[in-house]
Parts: sequence; C-alpha cells; structure tokens
Amino acid sequence: MTARRWSVLVVVFALSMSVAWPAIAHAAAAPTKIVMQTPNALPVQKSDPQSVMVLGAMLSTADGKPVANQKVEFLMVTDILGKTQASVGTVVSDSGGSARTTFVVRKTGPYQFTAKFAGNDAFGPSESPVLKADFEALPSKVQTQLVDLRQVGGMLPWAALALGLAIWAVLIVVLVRVAVVVPRAARGAGPRGA
Repeated sequence: MTARRWSVLVVVFALSMSVAWPAIAHAAAAPTKIVMQTPNALPVQKSDPQSVMVLGAMLSTADGKPVANQKVEFLMVTDILGKTQASVGTVVSDSGGSARTTFVVRKTGPYQFTAKFAGNDAFGPSESPVLKADFEALPSKVQTQLVDLRQVGGMLPWAALALGLAIWAVLIVVLVRVAVVVPRAARGAGPRGA
C-alpha cells in the first residue's frame, strides 16, 4: 500500500470514530431512570396568583442506586401548537439523587411537567413520564419553623465573641472597683483614735 492510501485510510477511520464515539461512550454508560415526585404547593393561600409549586425528581441507576451531582432539567409540557417543552430550571441532584426546583404558578388549572437527565460518559440519559398536576388539588407543604443547623453554626462564633466580651467587661468592672474604689474607701476611713 502506498503512503497516500494509508493517509486516506487513517483520515476515514478518524472521521468515523469522531462520529461514532459519542454513541459508543453513551452505550458504555450506566443506564439511569428519573421519576418525578408529586409536587407541593406554596404558600397555603392557593388563590394567590403568584403561588409557587415545588417540583422534585429522583435520579437513580437502573438498579435503584441514587445518582448524585448530575444536572436534572425540569420542563413544562404544553400543547400549544403541538407538544412543546419549556425549561423551568436546571438543578444538580444531591447525594440522595434528589433534585428540587420551584415553579411560579400564574394561572389556575392543570400543568404538565417532565424531568430530563441528558447523560454523560458515566451515566446514560433518561426522561421521566409526563406528570400532570393541578395546582388547586395539590397538598400544601407544611410551614414549620425548623432551625437550620448551618445558621446555628454561623451564629456560634458571634455568640462566643459576645460571651467573651461580657466576661471581660465584668472583669474590668471588678478590677476598677479593686484598684480605685477600695483604696479610696480606705483613705477616707483614715487612722482612728486620734
């Protein structure tokens, strides 16, 4: 074979691999599944035109192991001029494979959502079935005032500083009394018996 034929063969092989490589990489990736969870309504006043729906999805491998740190896109499905999908937001899944986002409800009535994972070299792509949700029929998320430990952890240094300053203030007052008030009182008493 001549050098020219070899170079043509190498170029053809390189081009075919550049086209086939993404499919080969995704074929080697672990298959995934994504399931949308029943959304919650926020706030409790459902008649508010600016109410919020909390959307959630679980991303896992085909055998049920959670897939963390992957981008999950939430889409609203509409039937305007045929089936179309509008992005609601993209969220990274947490250590349990859960991803959550919010959707501002501007009108009453049913909505349709789906969640999609585009896939990568390690995990294959997946899309959830369409979830139909009527905002008026959704359960309201219970509004409880739970203490976020991250906020408490952020306040600890300031509380320790305030406690330390209070202790120093007490010590300074005691030292001033010992150094100034007690000697003054002793001088005022003077020697007796004259």
